[in-house]
Amino acid sequence: MKDIYSSASYKKMPIPLQNVAVSILGAGYALERHGFAFARRRREITSFEVLPLARIKAFQLNKLYNLIEHCYSHVRYYHEKFDKIGFKPADLKCLEDLIKIPMLDKETIRQHQQDIISNHKNRAFLIKGHTSGTTGRSLELLMDNSLIQNEFAFADRQYRWAGGSAHGKKAILRDKIIVPAGQTEPPFWRYDAFSKHLIFSIYHISEENASAYFEKLQSFSPELIYAYPSALFAIGQILQRKGIRLNLPALKGIVTSSETLFNKCRTSIEHVFGAKIFDWYGLFERNIFIGTCEFGTYHVFPDYGVTEYLPAGINENGEKIFELVGTGFINKVMPLIRYRTGDYVTLYEQFHCSCGRSFPTIKTIVGRVNDVIITPDGRKIGMLDIAFEEPEIMCGQIIQDSLDHLTVLVVPVKGFSDQVKDKIVKKIRDRIEPSMAIEFKCVHEIPRTSTGKYRIMVSKL
Repeated sequence: MKDIYSSASYKKMPIPLQNVAVSILGAGYALERHGFAFARRRREITSFEVLPLARIKAFQLNKLYNLIEHCYSHVRYYHEKFDKIGFKPADLKCLEDLIKIPMLDKETIRQHQQDIISNHKNRAFLIKGHTSGTTGRSLELLMDNSLIQNEFAFADRQYRWAGGSAHGKKAILRDKIIVPAGQTEPPFWRYDAFSKHLIFSIYHISEENASAYFEKLQSFSPELIYAYPSALFAIGQILQRKGIRLNLPALKGIVTSSETLFNKCRTSIEHVFGAKIFDWYGLFERNIFIGTCEFGTYHVFPDYGVTEYLPAGINENGEKIFELVGTGFINKVMPLIRYRTGDYVTLYEQFHCSCGRSFPTIKTIVGRVNDVIITPDGRKIGMLDIAFEEPEIMCGQIIQDSLDHLTVLVVPVKGFSDQVKDKIVKKIRDRIEPSMAIEFKCVHEIPRTSTGKYRIMVSKL
């Protein structure tokens, strides 16, 4: 479903009507995400957690074989690729046989995009979406409603591990521009009455506004908080300076995703909010899902797909770094086999989690590191990568040169136009203080970090 938050009509509504609109949209999202496929998958993955390792590997092999067979029968790219390398679905005898298939990267997907779409679905009924572009140019991908419901069943597992219930209240601090950028007085939130979600703007967090945020959080008393780490860290820093610790007796856990969670950030948030963080890693490409259990350990969800670890060097602590390579089970519309994510992890040499699950473990998740933008009125704004979800650019970067000035760099590709530029600027403008100047530049290249990533946001303050 498409949200309405950036529309002119929503911005002109009085706040009570905005709450109604948010609730109607929430009902639509619930219908889209929580249907038959969601309920069936939710039952399956709950019982899956108690399986021994041998049963898990047998399950993965069966799912992988079905996926490979589907790709050979219905996806032109894989049919031709398998024939070229002399591989047949019957050649898959064990999980290790997956390495016989070449890895897939973003550029290959772009070059063969139409051929990677399965012919078993009517394309007129498919849903189009884009990756964030945090590791390079955004990808356009197709999916169906079944995939969306399956995805949310796995997200539900993470909420359950964090202590959440099916109908518990949830406070959300993510990328929705739920409050118009020019609004200067509370409320900096809107309420989805259907889903019991209180959705906060992350674009209005400042020293001046912090008291409104924590007073509303305390009066709402959520069961779970779902947020970007940077948003909670910004609030936490302000509260720590003021010597305030939130009193949220109903709070069972804090679920974070989409950004790298650093130890300093985790410690600060858990201290101020009085609850444990359950961090999760996922991809719009639907290849890998990594969640946090009750004992704080990252676990790869083996019923979501097959995850491989490609050696990628040594970090500053002398630890081996591995790139995540994923083959997801749930996307039969546009299946990606052995997809190189561009994201990196470190692994335990030997570790058995006290939770008792036979799921693989991850030591740390590396990458997705960005600065935040600080507005003249003191707001701290992160995760502006949504601005670069345009297929007509290779990648983009936002540089804060001074308190009231941003420089936006993009590497254009075929199809780039002034209309695309205006769309990018509008997405940024909708999320920052109106007085800030935006300078837009087209460039040939944006430097990568030492791990090969683009930094979407860079602050020179």
